[in-house]
Amino acid sequence: MNKMTIIVGIVASFLVLCQWFVFVSVRRYWFQNRERIRRRVAYPMLLGFGLVTILAARLEFGSELFPPGTIARQIAAVILFSYIGWVLVLTMFFSVVAAIDSAFKFTDVMSRPTAKLRRSLWIGNQSGCISSGPCGCRREHQLTPQESQVQAPSMSGPEETTQPQRQHPTLRLFLKGAAASGIVTAAGLGTAGIVQAYSQPVVETYELLHPMVIGAARPVTLIHVTDCHFGQFMGPRELQGLVDQLNSLDGDALCLTGDIFHSARTVVEQATPLLAKLKARTLGNFAVLGNHDYYAGEMRSAESLEAAGFTLLRNEWITLKVGSSAIHLGGVDDPWSRRKLPNAFRYYGDVMGAAPAGPGVRIALSHRPDIFPYAARHKIDLVLAGHTHGGQIVVPVPGREKGISVADVVSDYTHGWYEHRASRMYLNRGVGLTFLPWRIKCPPEIAVIQLKPAQAGIKSGSVRKT
Repeated sequence: MNKMTIIVGIVASFLVLCQWFVFVSVRRYWFQNRERIRRRVAYPMLLGFGLVTILAARLEFGSELFPPGTIARQIAAVILFSYIGWVLVLTMFFSVVAAIDSAFKFTDVMSRPTAKLRRSLWIGNQSGCISSGPCGCRREHQLTPQESQVQAPSMSGPEETTQPQRQHPTLRLFLKGAAASGIVTAAGLGTAGIVQAYSQPVVETYELLHPMVIGAARPVTLIHVTDCHFGQFMGPRELQGLVDQLNSLDGDALCLTGDIFHSARTVVEQATPLLAKLKARTLGNFAVLGNHDYYAGEMRSAESLEAAGFTLLRNEWITLKVGSSAIHLGGVDDPWSRRKLPNAFRYYGDVMGAAPAGPGVRIALSHRPDIFPYAARHKIDLVLAGHTHGGQIVVPVPGREKGISVADVVSDYTHGWYEHRASRMYLNRGVGLTFLPWRIKCPPEIAVIQLKPAQAGIKSGSVRKT
């Protein structure tokens, strides 16, 4: 049993448990049914959840039911992984609801001893014991057992109950309303996430001022695209739309920073003729490989890009002349190619250290943003990277310009501009999707970066959004 099989098994088990938890929570809080679930219901439900999870895994790693490269497979993937996303959102939501419910139960349990004491004092006072002076009490009348039975119903104090303790009606109503709100919100988020994910990429335009661009007759414009993930949630139709949009933009160079393809099941041959429709740029069309391009197959990914007219930069630098100025452009392979070596990321430093030392702007293309510290150490002017997708789902947080997303958990960089020493990095949100076909507060993007001469009084390397 290899490592990947173990990981897939753990993830699948977790997803089955999440589905079961959501089912139990909806039953308990929405339908107000707290009875034990019988085996004749539990077993079929667990079997169904398992089948859904297996189908999702088969779609990700290979399925004959929906052949790769077909619209049916793409639609099935969107529906199935949206369902998984919906389950994960509801799992987090109902965990909070369960915590609230448990807090009320705990408060109720802790209040019972006090209620019992108050009830005892109430019954004692009603049984005929009255205060007589500062030292004690005097019995005025001792009730007989028969009298006690007759009068008992009228002796109930404010905390006494003759029925088994039940959930407070207000709490029941709150939990039911919360469950309904959670279900509606999750459905709304999923729908909005799909709509934004398949919306036309936003064109983000920036100016980067640098003294080494002075020799250029005009600004040098770079078009940056990353993370297409063709083959899962992006099909030929979406790729054609992206090509058309890119062709409508003016630029001197087109830079793709990896994950153009998705997995070993991707029909790479479908993408090649579409990518070949990209118009040639003055300086050229350039690309580097990402980790998913290795999953799709190193050789066929590289051959597809080169057949489409891209210059593939693999741990190398080239120099492009722009008037009397120069742009030194470098590209690095994803560390996945060296995953079996210890400290696989260290070769970033070797490639950055090999950058030309002559006058000019030094720009590095990398799929992962982890290269940035190495680039800054070797005084690379600009890094263009991807990989994080911006987290795909961004939660706005006061005081944090970029909000919070899953990308914060896995990387020190999420999206946008970063600065370290004299170096700058632009981390693109990407145009494609992985795992979840959702984007919330994180639309797909194409970045257009104009290199302009630094002006008097303005710091070199300054970035301005236009």
